[in-house]
Amino acid sequence: MSGWEKSLEALEFPRVVEHLCSHALSEPGREELARTAPSSDREWIRREQALVSEMRRVLDFDDPFPFSSFPDVRPHLKKAGIEDSVLSPQELVEVSSVAVAASAVHRYFRTKEDKYPELWQLVSAVSSFTWLEKEIAYAIDPRTYEVLDRASVELARLRRQILATEEAARRRVEAIQRELAQKGYLQDDVITIRDGRLVLMVKEEFRNKVPGLIHDHSASGQSYFIEPVEAFELNNRVRELRVEERKEVERILRRLTSMVRAELPALSQNFQVLVQVDRIHAKARFSQELRASEPIFNEYGRYRIVDGRHPLLLLRWRDPQRVVPLHLDLGENFVTLVVTGPNAGGKTVALKTLGLIVTMAHAGLHVPAAPETEVSFTDQVFADVGDLQSVEMDLSTFSSRVQRLKEIVEEATERSLVLIDEIGSGTDPEEGAALAMSILEELTRRGARTVVTTHLGVLKAFAHRNPGMENGSMEFDPETLSPTYRFRIGIPGSSYAFEIAHRLGLPEGLVRRARDWVGEEKHRLEGLIVELDRRLKELGERSARLAQREEELKELIRQHRDMVRELQAQQKEIRRKAAEEAQELLRGVNALIERTVREIREQQASREIIREARRRLEEQRELVRAQLESLRVEERPVEEMPEGQLELRAGSRVIWKKFGTEALVLDEPDADGRVLVEAGSVKVRVPAEELAPAGGSTRRSAGGTRYRVDTLTEIRDEVDLRGLSVPEALEKVDRYLDLAVLAGLTTVRIVHGKGTGRLRTEIQRFLRDDPRVRSARLGAWNEGDVGVTVVELKG
Repeated sequence: MSGWEKSLEALEFPRVVEHLCSHALSEPGREELARTAPSSDREWIRREQALVSEMRRVLDFDDPFPFSSFPDVRPHLKKAGIEDSVLSPQELVEVSSVAVAASAVHRYFRTKEDKYPELWQLVSAVSSFTWLEKEIAYAIDPRTYEVLDRASVELARLRRQILATEEAARRRVEAIQRELAQKGYLQDDVITIRDGRLVLMVKEEFRNKVPGLIHDHSASGQSYFIEPVEAFELNNRVRELRVEERKEVERILRRLTSMVRAELPALSQNFQVLVQVDRIHAKARFSQELRASEPIFNEYGRYRIVDGRHPLLLLRWRDPQRVVPLHLDLGENFVTLVVTGPNAGGKTVALKTLGLIVTMAHAGLHVPAAPETEVSFTDQVFADVGDLQSVEMDLSTFSSRVQRLKEIVEEATERSLVLIDEIGSGTDPEEGAALAMSILEELTRRGARTVVTTHLGVLKAFAHRNPGMENGSMEFDPETLSPTYRFRIGIPGSSYAFEIAHRLGLPEGLVRRARDWVGEEKHRLEGLIVELDRRLKELGERSARLAQREEELKELIRQHRDMVRELQAQQKEIRRKAAEEAQELLRGVNALIERTVREIREQQASREIIREARRRLEEQRELVRAQLESLRVEERPVEEMPEGQLELRAGSRVIWKKFGTEALVLDEPDADGRVLVEAGSVKVRVPAEELAPAGGSTRRSAGGTRYRVDTLTEIRDEVDLRGLSVPEALEKVDRYLDLAVLAGLTTVRIVHGKGTGRLRTEIQRFLRDDPRVRSARLGAWNEGDVGVTVVELKG
C-alpha cells in the first residue's frame, strides 16, 4: 500500500467515495467514480473543479438537465467491431439510446456555451447520429425489442404469408378435430403446438386409428400428441416460411450492425463523453448533498478552512447545524500546529476534517466548507490517524507507528501536508515527547505544513517557544466539563483530567494527592490555561455583543435612509397635489371671469360696467390666490421653534427639528440619549437634541406630517465648509442635503476649499454613496475650480 493509500484509508476517504458513487446514473459512471483519488496535476484539478461548479449551477439555477441512466454499451461496440458479427435487437436499441442521450446533452449546452464553457468543451466532441437512431427506431420496437414488419418489404410479405398459412393449417386441423371428437378419439378438444406444428391430443387406445406423426405423449402415457397427415403440407410450409423470416430478420440486423460498425470511433467517443458527464453530474449532486463549495487554490502553502465540516458527519446527521464547523488557518504565520485538549474533545475529528477537505479538493470534489476556504496545491497528504481509544498500544503497534513516522519524515516536503494523531504516544511519555519534538522540529525545518494532536503537556511549551510553530486547542466548557468541539488557535488546551475525575466521583483526597504529584509549576500552568480559556470566552461573547450592536446601528442607518426617502416622496406628492388643486382653482376663477364678461356683452353693457366687473373679478382672483398661499404651511427656522417643556415620554408629540415634522414618542430615551419616535409610517431612534416641543402654529398635512415649505424654497444653493473639521463638515453637508432636497433644489455647490485636499476627498467619498445624489463633480474654472464640488440632486 502506497503512502497516499495509507493516508486515504486513515482519513476514511474510501467511505466518502462510496457515498459519491451512489449518485452515478450508470454502471460505467459508477466504475469511473470508484477510481476517484487525489491528484497532483494542477491543470486537471482546476478543470475538474470548474466542471463541477458549472454543473452545480446547472442543477441549482438553470433549466432541467436532460440526463438520466444509460446502458453500458462497451460490450456491444466491441462485438460490433468483429467482422460479420450481428448485434441483437436489444443491443442495437441500447446503442441507439446512448446516441440519443449524447445528442440531448449536446443540444442542451450548445445554446449555453457562454454560461458553461468547460462543460461545452467536454460535450462538443459529441457526434450526431440522427439517421442511425431513426433507422434503428424504424426497424425495432424499443420496448419489446421485436423487429417490426416495416423493417423491410420482404419481412412484411413473409409475415403475411405465415399468418395466412397458419390460419389455413388451423382450419384444416380444426375440421379433423371435430371429426375425431365425434368418434371419441380425443383426450381433450384443444389444438396444441409441438415443435412449432399443430397437433391433437389422442387417447392412447386410439392412436393407431389416427393417421399422422406422433410428436410426444403425456407423462402418464394416456395421451399422444399426433400431427394429422392432412396437416403435414401446411405445417411444413409454415416452418419453411419461419426459416425465411429468421433469415430476413438476420439480414436486417446485419445491415444495422454494419451501420454501427462504420461509426464505431464516434459512437465510442459519445459513450465516453456520457460517462464523463455522469462523473461530473454525480460530483455536482454530491456537492448539493453536502452543501459544499469550490475551494480557492493557492501555491504558497496556506490552508485556510472556513466553516469546514466533516463530510461523513454531515452525511450521517443530514443537518449542518448538528456538525460544529472548523475554522483553521495554517501555513501563513506558522507551519506547524500542535493541538491539545481533553479526550473526546474533537481533536481527531478536526484533524480528519482538514485532511478530507484537502484530499477532496485535490480529487476534484467540492468541499463541505465556506466558499472563502483556501487549499494549497500539495504533492501529498501524509496522515497517521487511528482510533487509539480502541487499539491496545503494545510494542508492535508503537513500532508500526514509528515505521510510518519514518516514511513521513523521509518523504515530506514543503509542499506536503502532514497530519499525525497523538504524536509521541504508545511509549514512555518523556521519551515519546522527546521523539515528537525532534520530528516536529525536522518537519518545521523542511516547511511541511503539519498538524499534530497530543496529550503531552511538554509539547505545548515546545510549540510556544519555537518559531514557525503554534498552539491550538479544542474548546471545553469548564462549567459542564463537556466539549464544545470548537477549535481555537493560539491557545493550548487543558486535559481537565482532575476536574473530570472529581465530577465522576473519584474521592477528593485522591484527586488532591494527584495534584500534588504533578507539581506546583504544572498545576499553575494548567490554571493559567483555564483562566486564559475563560477570558477568551468572555472576549468572544463581548465581540459577539459588539457585532450585534454594529448590526443594530446599520439597521438604524437603513431606517433613517428609508425615512428620508419616504418623507421626500410624501413632500413631492403633497406638492404635486397642491399644484393640481391650485391650477384647478385658478382655472375655475378664469372661467368665471370669462363667463361674466360674455354675459355682460350679451346684455350689451357699457364699457364702464364691464371694467367694473373685471375689477371685481380680478379682486376675486387675487383673493383665491391669497387663499392658496394661506394653504401653505409656514417653515420657520429651528431657532424659532416654539420653546417649551420638552416631554420625552411615551405618547408625547414632538417636532423633529431636522425635518420639521411632527412625531410621536414611543419610548423614553435609552442609555445613549436616543428616543424611539414614529414619524409617518416610519419608526426610528433619533438623538434627543434633535427634538423640540410640538407647537400650535404648524398645521398637519393630509398625511399626518407637518411640512413648512415656504422657508425651504429660500434655501441657498451653496454651503460653505471652509474652516470645519471633517466630521463637522460631513454633518453639515448631511443636514444641508436634506433641506436642499425638501426645498426642491436640483443643483447645489459645496465649497470646501483647496487646502490639502483631504476635506474634498472625504466629501466626495460621502457623496458617492449618498442616495440623494445623482452625480457630483469638481467645479469648472469659473465655478471655483477644485475648491468646489457641484452636486446634482435626485428629484
